[in-house]
Parts: sequence; structure tokens; C-alpha cells
Amino acid sequence: MKRKACQTCGANSPSSELRAAILEILGNDPKRAEMSANCRRIALAEYDLSVQASRYMEVYTGMSRRGASMSVNGAAAHRGASK
Repeated sequence: MKRKACQTCGANSPSSELRAAILEILGNDPKRAEMSANCRRIALAEYDLSVQASRYMEVYTGMSRRGASMSVNGAAAHRGASK
């Protein structure tokens, strides 16, 4: 994509690049339809509630395992310090 300079200062800014990209996709129906289909596919695959629930369970399970081992190790260290 060709960079467009800012109309105020002439710089190639990220906002002018975003503007150019938006205008380009608005004028390209086939590309917009392709992007829309890809976004929907990704959303269904990555953000489905069952996928999210499974990921949260993995996180919580891992946290509880680490917490349990820290509790056991911490208690053992505490008992050793009191001797």
C-alpha cells in the first residue's frame, strides 16, 4: 500500500495510512467480503464460548496446581525455619 502524507504536516503518519487502508477496502467489494468471511471464521474458531471456557479451565487448573505446590513447599520451609 502506498503511504499517503498527512494533509496538515506532510508526514507519513499511521493515521494517514489507516485512512488510506479504510478507503481502499471500502472501494473493493470482493476484498471486503473476503476479509469479512475470514474475520467470521477466526471469531467462531477463537472466541466461541466453549473454546473460551476450556481455556479458562486450563488457566485455573494450572494456577491451582501451582498454588497447591507453593502451599506445600511454603509450609515445609516454614517448619524447617522453626527448628
